[in-house]
Amino acid sequence: MIRHEIKEEEIHFYFTELNEIPDEFKGIKLTSKGFFLEATVQDFPIRGKNVFLHITRRRWLNENTSKVVTRDWQLVAKGTKITLLIKTIPAQQSSLIFMM
Repeated sequence: MIRHEIKEEEIHFYFTELNEIPDEFKGIKLTSKGFFLEATVQDFPIRGKNVFLHITRRRWLNENTSKVVTRDWQLVAKGTKITLLIKTIPAQQSSLIFMM
């Protein structure tokens, strides 16, 4: 977690993926190549305040194949559902909002 904000009716937690090669790619030459756009997940309320998790995922370049690879994240536990809502801010940037 890199920071958090508490507003009147909301709590926001900001996470940035560390520059550590994912286990599934150990032994492969990878170079960090920046981040994807931030994804926002609405989580269960804490003390009556809406909770939002802002997640910035890292991407790596596989030096052997020149393909971009990412860590395999399971954002949803088995047996639960997720609804995907896409918002655009501004017209040239988009981010994903996941509503649980």
